[in-house]
Amino acid sequence: MFDSGFFTSTSVTVNGDGIPVGNKAKPASFLAEIFKRILGNGISMNPTSSFLAFPKTGMTFTVKAGWGVMNGYPFKLTEDCDITLTSSTAARTLYVGVRLDVDNNEFEGDNVIAYEVFSAETDRAFARIDIPADAIELTDAMFIDLRYNANYCGFIDEYRVSLQSLADELSTIIQEVYGESGISADALGVVAFAAAQELTGAQKAQAQANIGAAGLNTSGKVFPSQINFPWTCFTASKTLALSDVNTLMGFSNTSNLTVTVPATSNAAFSSGDEIAFLQTNTGSIVFTPASGVTIWAFDGADRTAGQFAFAVLKYLGNETWALVGAIE
Repeated sequence: MFDSGFFTSTSVTVNGDGIPVGNKAKPASFLAEIFKRILGNGISMNPTSSFLAFPKTGMTFTVKAGWGVMNGYPFKLTEDCDITLTSSTAARTLYVGVRLDVDNNEFEGDNVIAYEVFSAETDRAFARIDIPADAIELTDAMFIDLRYNANYCGFIDEYRVSLQSLADELSTIIQEVYGESGISADALGVVAFAAAQELTGAQKAQAQANIGAAGLNTSGKVFPSQINFPWTCFTASKTLALSDVNTLMGFSNTSNLTVTVPATSNAAFSSGDEIAFLQTNTGSIVFTPASGVTIWAFDGADRTAGQFAFAVLKYLGNETWALVGAIE
């Protein structure tokens, strides 16, 4: 079935200029102009088989279903269409596509058609068929795909198609690297997927074995070791480093120990980074900001409150940290 629009209704009352009468009513050409400016002329290549023409049997060929726009007037072939040609004693060239006929509120034939002369002003041609004299059967060699040719057809979703082309090109390059450079897929560490992938039973078993070898749970649950901060204990003062992020740092001394918080120019902390601290002896952990660094804490507190006190530093950005926990 072929469907199209937006053609002006012939049943409404119109004024002397042929414009439908009503509250600021506009003709179909007004709406078509909007679509033309937004979409231009062409067909949608989603799916990529849209309006593909190919021989079927004898002098019959098929045009795949699709959707497109000509001068702002949408057209849609809702199901595959078969067109049968007649044999001729003379060689001929036919274009397969649609021809806009605004005066009669339709695309010519109200369907996809084959025509001898192409006009860029009214036509979108999906294919060209060069038929020799006395031909009784259409062949693939007679068909030239014009869908990607903007002079004849073109497409209205070019960015999606372009991105798909880039993805296909990247996939090809990756496969060439595998096959020609001598680099194994494992060494390259890149896999190109063209669609959703399903692991085989052997692949799933290997993945679970890898997880188990790392000391992690393979049953779908999470071990405490997978969520807890790594633990390190110090007996002397230190300056924080980027490697201290997401760790629990214990400080054990009978005298106070100093933790210096450096500027990001010396340690590239990111907003949201956290470091936890535990005072394990009688000496407090004293938090000292380096030049340019600010530590926010309740009531100006700057140290842990006593043995076994727990505190957390969280980086808020702009050289500012928040200190919370058992502090004084």
